[in-house]
Amino acid sequence: MNPILITVITLTAIGLLVAAILFLVAKKFKVEEDARIDDVEALLPGANCGGCGSAGCRDFATKLVSLDDFGDVQCPVGGSETMNKIAALLGKTAVAQAPKVAVVKCNGSCEMRPTTTNYEGYPSCKVKASLYSGDTACRFGCLGCGDCTRACKFDAIKMDPATGLPVVDESKCTGCGACSKACPKGIIEIRPKGPRGLKVVVRCSNTDKGAVARKACKAACIGCAKCQKACPHDAIVVENNLAYIDPAKCKLCTKCVDECPTGAIHKLNFPVKKAAPAAPASPVPDAKPAAKPAPKPVAKPDPVQPADEPKPAMRSAARFKTVAKPVEEPRPVEVAKPEPVVQAVPVPEKPAPEPVKVEVKPEPVKVAAEPVPAVAEEAPKLAPKKRAPRKTAPKTEEPAPAAAAMEIEFPGEKPAEVAPKPKRTRTPKPKAPKPADDRDDVIDLDLFSGGV
Repeated sequence: MNPILITVITLTAIGLLVAAILFLVAKKFKVEEDARIDDVEALLPGANCGGCGSAGCRDFATKLVSLDDFGDVQCPVGGSETMNKIAALLGKTAVAQAPKVAVVKCNGSCEMRPTTTNYEGYPSCKVKASLYSGDTACRFGCLGCGDCTRACKFDAIKMDPATGLPVVDESKCTGCGACSKACPKGIIEIRPKGPRGLKVVVRCSNTDKGAVARKACKAACIGCAKCQKACPHDAIVVENNLAYIDPAKCKLCTKCVDECPTGAIHKLNFPVKKAAPAAPASPVPDAKPAAKPAPKPVAKPDPVQPADEPKPAMRSAARFKTVAKPVEEPRPVEVAKPEPVVQAVPVPEKPAPEPVKVEVKPEPVKVAAEPVPAVAEEAPKLAPKKRAPRKTAPKTEEPAPAAAAMEIEFPGEKPAEVAPKPKRTRTPKPKAPKPADDRDDVIDLDLFSGGV
């Protein structure tokens, strides 16, 4: 038999067997899908942005069909109009929700945040955030690489080259949240659009303390809580050194904007107030005739004053201003009652104390006589002799007189007798006379012998 024919028959039999098996499996595990899913998917915008929290529009349509009540489920792109159509198709009710837009919570422009480093790598916020904190001293601010612009599918956000910050076009923004998910710093928040697009937001994400945040960025929130105290609706909360405005409580009074010392709170889409027109100049009134000069004021006599008090000096007449005033009826002059005069009563002086008498009694000084040493008889002078040094008697120091006792007499008391203390005297010891030099009595025999 031809081998080719055998191969064809074998492959055909295997194919028929596999087809039968697949048919039986499909019958066994068949899943019936609601036909309304296709209709709901057709009503959705088909952006597949993921703003609804689902993987895509098909997954979101399946979720809507299976729900009994929509509740907070919302298609951010289609808005309330799309949800009302889907609710009418499925026979359910949809809760109307305010439209939302993206808000950039950073105002650190190039002027507010000075650049400290220069990044020359791949232009991506995620790459830059994984390497270091950023080009500026603020580690919470925008990195400026534009990941949010690439993530937006509606071309609603662009980078401003002047400030280096993203700018949101609210007319195109759908509030899908794709830009918020793409930002590694989390500075983009999805907030309600507000009535007529008006809203008040804190454009800062720095949670450092006031001094550190102010040093990193001039427009940073310092957590001073002045806006919280100024808000009459209790719509501002300060947590982690950062203020946050609750959009549900905010009544757009803008008092917090005026109170913020750093300008971190901004009012968006508010109309600019026009300057009030200047008031027309009023015509110059006709010159009125000059008033007649008033008579000079006459100094009135002062009211009666006590004799002891001096009268105040009269002002000079040059200080009085002449002003024309209507004539008034004279008023009765009130006479001041004289004040009682207080007379000084002399106080008797105390008698002066009697002078204190001090008597000084000198004490006699006793000087001991010093014995005079005997002088030896001089030998006959045969030859010139050397004079012996003159001897003088030692001087005796006279002791100072002892302090005399003081007698103090007090009035009315008898002075007590104080005995003087005896003064010790030192008697100098007599010195022994110096023996005479024996050489003075020796006769030089060489003078008489003639040198023999």
